[in-house]
Amino acid sequence: MEKLYRLVGAAGICFRAFGVTVGVRVSEQTTLEILRDRLPPGSRDQKPGAVKRLYSFCLNRAPQRKGVRQFHTVYSDLQILARSENEMDLYEEFERDVDSFIAATSTAALFIHASLDGTERQSSFRGGASLERQL
Repeated sequence: MEKLYRLVGAAGICFRAFGVTVGVRVSEQTTLEILRDRLPPGSRDQKPGAVKRLYSFCLNRAPQRKGVRQFHTVYSDLQILARSENEMDLYEEFERDVDSFIAATSTAALFIHASLDGTERQSSFRGGASLERQL
């Protein structure tokens, strides 16, 4: 954990959504601005403290070298959640994972995944927890 903290200790936030507290650490302050737009609806800032899940973003800004691929990485707790040369991939995976985690963990709300079949114009409901932003 200490090694990971040294990689991403530049800035961080804690937020609470649907009764679940989540922390985010980043290696660059500007990353927080991008991530704020991807937080679940109804999220509120929290004072730093204990969290149910901690996301850590490590962006690789080293100078380009011929023949060397540069990966950006996002961790969920201590496990790699996503690794990509395109940092936007990390933000998208964070958004998916944090939504799913909150839906699965929250005791303050029940989330129902509903979808609309575009060809037959019928709605269908599936069991399971999810937090969806779009139909």
